[in-house]
Amino acid sequence: MIDKIDSVVNAIGGFLYQPYIVPLFLIVAGLYFTIRTGLIQFRLFGESIHVVAEKPKEKGSISSFGALMVSTASRVGTGNIVGACGAILVGGNTLHTDNPLLTARLDDPVERQPLAVSISSRVPAPDSLLLFKERPTETIFFTTASGAATPRAAQLRERGVRIRGLDRWKSGEDLVQILEYLRQEAGCPYVLCEGGGRLGLSLLEAGLVDEFHLHIAPKVLGDNDARPLFDGRTPLELDEALSLRLVRMEPCGEDGHLIFRPVRACSQA
Repeated sequence: MIDKIDSVVNAIGGFLYQPYIVPLFLIVAGLYFTIRTGLIQFRLFGESIHVVAEKPKEKGSISSFGALMVSTASRVGTGNIVGACGAILVGGNTLHTDNPLLTARLDDPVERQPLAVSISSRVPAPDSLLLFKERPTETIFFTTASGAATPRAAQLRERGVRIRGLDRWKSGEDLVQILEYLRQEAGCPYVLCEGGGRLGLSLLEAGLVDEFHLHIAPKVLGDNDARPLFDGRTPLELDEALSLRLVRMEPCGEDGHLIFRPVRACSQA
């Protein structure tokens, strides 16, 4: 039943979001309401300017123009959040070992790719990684304050890479500083941490993880060198483990998609 509903919704969405459908609907709706309201936007244009320019009658009350700006911001701001691009975050080991492009498989090739973000104390050479060759202007590289002042960092900046030096390296506050920058300066409302067991663990320990998505493929490799999902802790007892709770489980092709959320520790009085 769910699959049928999903297919119907996808079919309707695919029809409505064709390049010419939305503009056509807007034009038709605009003409319809213009005629039904008797060309109200033209008849009352002068009155609307007069109302917007009207000053508040009482001291401390909001003006008509201020009310208009707040109303507009509540609509435009929400649209910007929905349409804002996210970021894919990886640690230094993943960056240097896998040499990833950190792109997403987008259905629409015109859609903007997420920003590529990496954290590493080592500043690589400009020609050593694919990110710096193919996506320099879409890459943000966080490193130490001293690393951000090196000649290599200057060369990367010349290519368009955004280099940011962190004052507190490996203190836990560096991750908060990174996420604040991505939200406030880069306009990323969400971040996907895709690589690095140590980085993933650091985010989880710092309480900066909202959801953990686990894809399980029904294939067994039996590789002795397989890397753990989280790495860096040496708990002696099971009570010291970081707890997650399963909130959703769904098929994804032949794979299984499990979504977990961290169990927040309750503070005691």
